[in-house]
Amino acid sequence: MSFWEQLVGSVMKPDYYLNFIKQSKGKAVTYLILLTLITSTLYGIRVSFVWNGMVDSLGKEFQNKSPDFIFSNGEMMVKAPMPYVISKANKTLFIVDTSGKSDEGILKDYDKGVFIGKSKIVNKKNSLETQSYDLSTVKNLTFTKADAVKAMPWIKWANIPIVLGLLIFGIIANLGAALLVSICGWIASKIMHCQIDFSDLYKIGIYVLTMPLFLEMVKNITEINVPLFRVLFYAISIGYVVKVLITVKNKNNIGVDVQLS
Repeated sequence: MSFWEQLVGSVMKPDYYLNFIKQSKGKAVTYLILLTLITSTLYGIRVSFVWNGMVDSLGKEFQNKSPDFIFSNGEMMVKAPMPYVISKANKTLFIVDTSGKSDEGILKDYDKGVFIGKSKIVNKKNSLETQSYDLSTVKNLTFTKADAVKAMPWIKWANIPIVLGLLIFGIIANLGAALLVSICGWIASKIMHCQIDFSDLYKIGIYVLTMPLFLEMVKNITEINVPLFRVLFYAISIGYVVKVLITVKNKNNIGVDVQLS
């Protein structure tokens, strides 16, 4: 049974689940991995476009608005009136002063902030936690604004691990979703007095995710706000499970082959 036969059958033919039950769990899991690969890749393409656009926008803003600077042998020099405020809003301050006129103490009146000095960077995360980084330990390195602008396009390559991360997370999340749907299916089978093994319910739980996963992909790509979508996701899945259980209960032999038409 090909992947596409499984995909169409899982959405269009409740009777076709009788064939899915006969398959091994390995084949069912392989189907879910391939399905997740498709949905995650399609969504990942959109994420990549958004990421690349954001990098381009930040690159242009950095090139046009940031002052010239040079970092050499552990010291930062910025060509701008000091102190130079990068941003200041909502009790948060991002400030640069490489002249020595001020230090990290300027952050004391702010809940959060970053201070960049001649030889150190101080990151105030909150009133209790502050981290300091000693730039003087970084020797034999020269880095300028021009170098930063040239390096910006390389940040776009970060979309590769982002998409891979989406795929890995998607596989784990979908396997978990299939388990949850299977548990709900087990409860439903007891209520309906339908005799079926839990291992078969797990296979069913995998295939019933087909339609909800495609709906989720469309929602994510189009950025449509669907209230309580997760509830709808599981309602559709469990609805499919109940239909399959009715089909199984009505069959004297769940091994009967059902042809996809």
